[in-house]
Amino acid sequence: MKLERSRGRGRNAARRSPGAGGLLAAWVLGVAVALCPTMLAAAPADQDVFEDFEGLSTAYGVPFEIGPSGSRAEFGGNARSSNVGSIRAFSGTYAWTVRNAAGIGTITFLDAPASVVEFYASAGTNPDVMTIEAYDPDDVLIGSPIDLSGSSWVLVSFPGPVGRIEVTNRAAGDVVYVDDFGYSTEAGSAVVPLLGLPGIAVLVGALALSGWRRRG
Repeated sequence: MKLERSRGRGRNAARRSPGAGGLLAAWVLGVAVALCPTMLAAAPADQDVFEDFEGLSTAYGVPFEIGPSGSRAEFGGNARSSNVGSIRAFSGTYAWTVRNAAGIGTITFLDAPASVVEFYASAGTNPDVMTIEAYDPDDVLIGSPIDLSGSSWVLVSFPGPVGRIEVTNRAAGDVVYVDDFGYSTEAGSAVVPLLGLPGIAVLVGALALSGWRRRG
């Protein structure tokens, strides 16, 4: 038994040294961090497509698109992007705004559903004026409607698949605001991000275990 324990310690010491499996696992984890920051850091600017609306000026009711071909989003409805000043914008001076009682601004993902959507929203000066709803590609509501009140900015996050988002202004004479809008789509993701964080963890663990067994 003593001899066997001694051999075991020697093997354990060898196993702790980085073998091919361990090095490969570390490499895969590094690639995952590099290719899919959207899963490891939840912030609008970390998504594949990010829009802060700076310098983007449109009229109410005139739709516009953001994002590259294959990952486009259309902003429409009774809304516009405009200079609202630094007091109203979350960053800079521009934001996307929805006006009028029961006015609805729409965000539609044209080419592929969004795998994650994040943005900042503020309800302006009146209480209980903004409702945000996200729907999947089959027009099923994702979670519960989000109601915002007051001028504080709130980080809104929806998991995918998201087909469209509706932002409703229920107060006459007030404006509601959306700023720093970020999203990622399945079409714009690489193979590793499609695995998801659990899949990456399983892959890394399997590679490490494979290397451990080969060295044993």
